[in-house]
Amino acid sequence: MKISENLTVCISVLLYVLFTMPAQSQGNEGSFDNLTLRSSIKFLNSDGGTGFRFDLSGNKQHIHVGGLGLLAKADGVQSLGNGGWRFKDLWLSQNAYVGNAIAINTRRTSGYNLAVNGRILANEITVKTGWADFVFDDDYQLPDLYEVEDFIKENGHLEGIPTAIDIEENGADLGAVNVKLLQKIEELTLYTIEQHKEIMRLKKLDEKLERIEELLEKNSIN
Repeated sequence: MKISENLTVCISVLLYVLFTMPAQSQGNEGSFDNLTLRSSIKFLNSDGGTGFRFDLSGNKQHIHVGGLGLLAKADGVQSLGNGGWRFKDLWLSQNAYVGNAIAINTRRTSGYNLAVNGRILANEITVKTGWADFVFDDDYQLPDLYEVEDFIKENGHLEGIPTAIDIEENGADLGAVNVKLLQKIEELTLYTIEQHKEIMRLKKLDEKLERIEELLEKNSIN
């Protein structure tokens, strides 16, 4: 049986419509060997609003149940409407794709794609951001240690590193903080290399002074 136009069924006259359809009917029931819909079937509420609806749309082959209900498409994507759905437990056997943001145990995302009010357990987290290897560039100006000392005395923290108050109020950007920490580690490495060179220079100078003292002692004896 083929229906070329929309079939609108009002619940109050449902029996009448069923009996007018060319089908094998008994009482309030009808059976069909084949039923092809080119558009939709709608069940209307008493106020005229659509209470329940099945839509078949051409080559897209999708089924729409209800105004904001389930939408199943031939491409394998099932939509759950735009009115919001709630689940006690939701298990996904494969990938999940979210178009906007995910909020867990909170309703505020504050502009973030993922907001979690609680702890997160993970075996590995990868943060993609810039890195601080610019410290090793030839034109990088290594801060003078006296200036570093003065900044610490005046501000109570390293330059470029967020303060404790900043972290408490705004949290820490793990990517940016790691870049700054690496910058400080690389600067410390350069300071250590310079100090090592100075130590080796002083050690050689001390060895020369010892040899001079030995020669002076020998000359005084002679």
